[in-house]
Amino acid sequence: MTSNSTLYIGGRIRTGDPLLPSATTMLVSGGRVVALGFTEPHDVPAGTVVRDLGGATVLPGFIDAHVHPLMGGLQLLATGFAGIQSVEGYWAELRRLDAVTPPGEWIVAAGYSAVLVARERITRRELDAVIGDRPVLMVNSDLHGGLANTVALRAAGLLDSQEFSSEYVERGDDGAPNGLVNEEAMARVMSFSPPPSEAVAEKALLEAQAHLHSLGVVGWQDALLGDKHGGEDPTARYLALDAAGRITARVSGAIGWDRARGVEQVPDILEHARAFTGARLSAPAVKILLDGVHEAGTASMLAEYNDAAGRPLGNSGPTMIEPGLLDEALVALDAAGLDVHIHALGDRAVRDALDAVDAARHANGHRGTRHQVAHVTFIDPSDVPRFRELDVTANAQLIWVADDFLDFAQYEIFVGPERRARQSALAEWDAAGFRWSAGSDWPVSSAAPLDAITAGSRRRIHGDGPTGPLWQRLPATRIIDAYTSGSAFTSRLDDNGVLRAGSHADFVLLDRDPAGPGPANESTVLETVVAGETVYAADSMP
Repeated sequence: MTSNSTLYIGGRIRTGDPLLPSATTMLVSGGRVVALGFTEPHDVPAGTVVRDLGGATVLPGFIDAHVHPLMGGLQLLATGFAGIQSVEGYWAELRRLDAVTPPGEWIVAAGYSAVLVARERITRRELDAVIGDRPVLMVNSDLHGGLANTVALRAAGLLDSQEFSSEYVERGDDGAPNGLVNEEAMARVMSFSPPPSEAVAEKALLEAQAHLHSLGVVGWQDALLGDKHGGEDPTARYLALDAAGRITARVSGAIGWDRARGVEQVPDILEHARAFTGARLSAPAVKILLDGVHEAGTASMLAEYNDAAGRPLGNSGPTMIEPGLLDEALVALDAAGLDVHIHALGDRAVRDALDAVDAARHANGHRGTRHQVAHVTFIDPSDVPRFRELDVTANAQLIWVADDFLDFAQYEIFVGPERRARQSALAEWDAAGFRWSAGSDWPVSSAAPLDAITAGSRRRIHGDGPTGPLWQRLPATRIIDAYTSGSAFTSRLDDNGVLRAGSHADFVLLDRDPAGPGPANESTVLETVVAGETVYAADSMP
């Protein structure tokens, strides 16, 4: 040990290690935790820096198990509707962008409320009245749908095409596209817009990294590498930044599965995974989008959706991958040693995902693969015990369970009161032995783990208004575990998630214990440390 050793004293260290849950001192050297549990700064190497934490709380650094940093960084840098809560506000932002964008170029702006646009019955006609002489695509806040003007639809070949069903290209009473596009149809439109330059993409990733570090995040799983779904592929930009030593987080990647292909793509995925290797980079997983979102009626449900009057619509959401093909995919990916990260909100999609994992376990045995299902908004009661039986992790976006984030009354209209009562039944699922990881899905929702801990433990993010359902809360300690050891497990960041001798010295300092009295988001991130090096420090650091 040399003089790069630091001894932390004077704080409360929550280790996440059941063998030593808490400590008052921690010795760090060479980017690793060397020892915990000292009571005095003695018997340490000469030149060791002694750091008094002044009563701060230390946790293992948060790991975001489902996030889109390039998209989030682009929103931080440039165009977006974040914070705008009216249609007139959207139009004002588009007029501003129109004034500063060269004539004829695309305008793409993200973050509008799909619920607000639906309530106001906004279509391409209204968008055309704002900007009608250049292509415009508005992307909604869940990133699964958007609103395109007539010029953009024409450029993408969707204005007169019957290629996509009305679930993907919504139509008016006249049968013509009304501008609302979902999933593959939105990806089609987006594919005609120019990608950001390499310089802009790299700047966006660095902005995202700085933002995540400021929230106590030390690593993440990028939930979509590759360009399989119309978004920008961050792979090359990660590799360039990592080679330059500018990636300070630990990044685990999930490579996108191309739904237009079958198991013949597995060798290509393995090659992509081998290429995505660096000092801070790895790609152990494959991302499969199995359904969409409830607001657009594209989340796959076992029973039909309802209309605004509560009447069945005759639509339970599309089947994006036929179950037999999904089984083949899981068997092949599992046999190749790849973890599978499945997007599934609806109860039918969750069942199909579990069935596919079951097929893989039967075909291959349990090979140590770490499969997970992300979002899991609805799970049929008969499928709840299968998560534990099949050793599948539930990847939760806990901000989504807060009643001041999601319009639960709107969900009840879509799915009816019986299914609504089963929505995000956290305590029930936890009692069934769920293993949790936690992700933000940023920029769909806030990337702040402290907000997610608050939402999952209080069913509310801010204030003291009505919360519900309170009986379906999780203890803050369980959510902290999900955001640390749980997410480290699914991201294969095996030296992270707990603080013990030999683990990475990746941790976050907070001014108070987020598992203590009061909402977790009343805590403040003071410092974020990766490999023993400070990557974020607040002005108020002790």
